[in-house]
Amino acid sequence: MKEQSKSFLEALVAKDVTLAETEFKKYCGLLDKISCTSTLHKNTAARRKSRFSRRLRDLKQA
Repeated sequence: MKEQSKSFLEALVAKDVTLAETEFKKYCGLLDKISCTSTLHKNTAARRKSRFSRRLRDLKQA
């Protein structure tokens, strides 16, 4: 999970929208998969997805 979030953040820093979108989709899928178990709470996963989607939206608007 940490590696996937790092790759998304690197795409944001590089301002590569298409790469950031694909990394975001992978990260969301990973969060959904982990939140089904007791490893990560559902609200925590939702909060992280929300924060990352906001950063992606800001990149698209810039």
